[in-house]
This record gives sequence, C-alpha cells and structure tokens, in this order.
Amino acid sequence: MKWCSLITAFLGLAATAQAATAWQQRNQTFAVVDAPLGLFSNFADKASAKASLEATLNLSKISRPGDFRYGQTIARTWSQQRKIWPEWILYPEDTIDVSIILQFYSAAHTFWGDDGFAIMGGGHADFGGAQSPSIIIDLFRHHCQGQLHQPSTSWPILKVGGGSEAGDVYSLLNGTGWAFLGPRDGPVGVGGFLLGGGIAFQTSRYRTSPTFGLPHL
Repeated sequence: MKWCSLITAFLGLAATAQAATAWQQRNQTFAVVDAPLGLFSNFADKASAKASLEATLNLSKISRPGDFRYGQTIARTWSQQRKIWPEWILYPEDTIDVSIILQFYSAAHTFWGDDGFAIMGGGHADFGGAQSPSIIIDLFRHHCQGQLHQPSTSWPILKVGGGSEAGDVYSLLNGTGWAFLGPRDGPVGVGGFLLGGGIAFQTSRYRTSPTFGLPHL
C-alpha cells in the first residue's frame, strides 16, 4: 500500500509538471508592428541626444527642473530618502510614446552612466531603482481608464492603466460585486503594488493580490 501511494503521488506530480502554466497560456494574439521604429542612432553628446528626443516626442510630454508639472511628479514621491531630481521626467500617453522613449534611452544611456531610467506610478516604491537621476517615466497619464470585463465562461478581468492608483480601482469596482485586494492607502500605485508582490492587509486570509479577485460577501 505504501508503494502504491508513492506511485500515485509521483504520477500526480508528473501530470502537474506537464500541465501548462499561467504564463504559457498567455494571450499572444496582440498586434505587432511589421518593422521596429528606427528613430535614433549614435549621438555626439548628451545635448544632441536630448535635442533629438525633443524633436521626436511632443514637448508637452517632457518636463525639466523648474517646470510646475516636474514639481508635481516629485511631490508624489512618498519616501523622502528616495527623492531624486532627474534631468527629465517624461509622460508617455500611449504605447508608441513608450517605444520612442525606450529606443531613445537604448541609444543614449551611456551619457548617464549606469544610473538607468525609472518608471513611476504612484510614487510609493521605497527601494533602489524606484527613482533615477537621469530620466523618470511617469505613467500618470495612464491614470485609470479601467474596464471590467465579465465573460460568461471565465472570471471577470479588470484592465486599468499603468499609472492607476488603488483608490481609482476601488472606485471603479464600487457597485460591481467585486473588490480589489489592494493596499490600505488609496494613493499607492497599482503597478508597483502588484510587482512588489501584492501583499495586502488581508493576504493571510485571501492570498496575494495578483492571484486572487475578491467577490463582495
């Protein structure tokens, strides 16, 4: 009986090992451009690199020290120890803007050494890399734009912008019969919260946020 139990357990593990994981079942049907946008090449110096981006990206999506919007972004940084004043803060509005910014930084990153760029959502991250002295990509313009899809054959799917805050999601789900297992503070960014593990106040009861949608009881 003991050997039968061990064999049964082994077969169960083997079946589990061959089952498709969540990431293997991901949707791969999204449209992809036929050819990448080759917008940038080698730059002579940092000034020419910055001028090239200004000519490519709308100036309304770029702020510098002294700009009012620059100060608004810095003010959202929760950790005073992590607060840094970068050379630029960029505000992409769509995926094309994001592509332009990343192509630019790939071509010009050597002018900033190894600092690297940072992506900012709610501004509550308290670890190295959450801020950068070179470039911060602020997703605030992707604030919520949330949609709740409830297909009849699967669990509901909530889609929100990359710059959404937890309070936005709470408001969006109000009255839908569903709740977001999120942080206690509304201004915390959803992106950083989920990438940081999604550990909520109720995690000991309902698991982590990325793995569980909580219906109202």
